[in-house]
Amino acid sequence: MMRIAPILFTALTRYVRKSYIQFQFQLNHFLSLFLFLFLQTAYAQDLPQLEDSLVALHARVLGASTEPERLQANEAFSDLLDQALALDRKLRYPFDSLKTVSILLPENRSFRLLSWYVRHQNGEYTYYGVIQSWNERSGRHEAFWLNDQSPTISRPEETQLDAEHWYGALYYDLIEQGKGDRKYYTLLGWDGNSPQMKRRLIEILTFRQNGAPVFGYPLFRNYNRKARRMIFEHSARSTMTLRYDYQGFKEKERNPKTRKVKVKEVQEDMIVFDRLVPLEPLLEGQHAFYVPESNVYDALVWRNGHWELLRDIDARNPAPSGRKSPPRPVQQGLIQR
Repeated sequence: MMRIAPILFTALTRYVRKSYIQFQFQLNHFLSLFLFLFLQTAYAQDLPQLEDSLVALHARVLGASTEPERLQANEAFSDLLDQALALDRKLRYPFDSLKTVSILLPENRSFRLLSWYVRHQNGEYTYYGVIQSWNERSGRHEAFWLNDQSPTISRPEETQLDAEHWYGALYYDLIEQGKGDRKYYTLLGWDGNSPQMKRRLIEILTFRQNGAPVFGYPLFRNYNRKARRMIFEHSARSTMTLRYDYQGFKEKERNPKTRKVKVKEVQEDMIVFDRLVPLEPLLEGQHAFYVPESNVYDALVWRNGHWELLRDIDARNPAPSGRKSPPRPVQQGLIQR
């Protein structure tokens, strides 16, 4: 009897182990089947239904009372957005009910850029984004998710970045320009950053042949020659102007024959922005204490394939009749005050 007991114990152990393995296999099979059916149900929804769900989820991203709730809602929002974008690879659906997410497209609709943020309990921000762009190799639009790495990027004005290493921002305007056969897309962005300091930035976006986005390109003249983007930091208690607008300025022109200089009035599209100065000379370099100088504006004008920096322009000129006013992120509902 004593010899039979170990044999029975070993057989029972093997049976239990085999039953457990079979149970695990069946459970995994069931979970896989459940996930497959869930995803099929989600994909079976039409885009308006998905958009309604996205609107509800993003309201939680912005309005949930605690940070873990906002982050959890953002994860669910991102997953559902990925499904929705997969159903609209030709970029035809407008998502116009999703008003609290920035959605930008160029005139040729070659790509779609979405950006939004999560506000943390300490008043800082993390940015999220995705670009659907055209892959010349595969002949279709593909999604590139943007990973905000702005706190870890050294020399951010001079560094070329990509989707995995992104200087995060909420983009509210897109300006399409060309240089030769290549297209450049200039983005105007907002960064809430912290309770002490806010940022605005001018970003240059280009694309590789496989559709992968590249952030940063040296297109600025009369500025830092190494700059691939322009970043403006100022006090959170102040508001900075940064917009693409139709304005006028006075420009000196030299006659090549007589060498005489005359001043002419020029009006054209330009990126207009406040000039930032420290509240006191002793605060030079401490950008949390920078504010816009009263009625002093600078601008970037597109000339000969570059953005040329102009100083002291008059940014109070009215826009021509019939021309749309430039977008402002607060009025668009993209930024919470």
